[in-house]
Amino acid sequence: MKPRRTRGVVAAPLAVIALMVMAAPTGAAEASPSAFVAKINAEVAGTPTTNVGPLAYADKSKPEASVDKISVPNVLTAGQSSSKVEVDQATGEQTVTSTLAEVRAGLRRPAATGLRVSTLTTTCTATPGGSPAGKVEIQSAQLGAVKLPEAPAPNTKLDIPGAVPGGPALGTLVLNEQIPNSDGSLTVRAAHLSIAQGPLGTTEAVLGSATCGDTSQPARRA
Repeated sequence: MKPRRTRGVVAAPLAVIALMVMAAPTGAAEASPSAFVAKINAEVAGTPTTNVGPLAYADKSKPEASVDKISVPNVLTAGQSSSKVEVDQATGEQTVTSTLAEVRAGLRRPAATGLRVSTLTTTCTATPGGSPAGKVEIQSAQLGAVKLPEAPAPNTKLDIPGAVPGGPALGTLVLNEQIPNSDGSLTVRAAHLSIAQGPLGTTEAVLGSATCGDTSQPARRA
């Protein structure tokens, strides 16, 4: 399932993808509210680091963004995917979503170790004065031969199977990863794949991210 760190091959498709999406700000913390559909970092000894995304980045200045398809060879493919940020000007309520379709991750690995998802939806909601909340909805998903839950609990962690049955795991897959931020916002990630083992190096792939919150300010009156 594993996002393959095939690094060099990613460079060309990256140029194509860059034409379809708005570049997002770089930095450790995600802005609130904001969303994107995918972000990938791959490293192999002796080759340049590959960074893809954030793709289809949306925030208050550009509340909707989408891509017709995503293709990062040997790491990830996906169909029509989109991000959306909605802020109610009267109440201050935030609804942030990210949706990916027809996800395939780990294309170089045998099918028995790959991630396949029909639809992956991340939602983060927040109301001024309250705590942000997030959820992830998954349709028709499998990690190798294991069927994934449609509504995973926060921070559900699974091992990514290796190519050899019964052998060591290649890494981890976290579903519905929820990260409380210091400013009171919440980042919700549908799937976070981490691979740090094997001759192809390391890969970090975040699929479907939504950040909302920072609800310390009172709601605006209509």
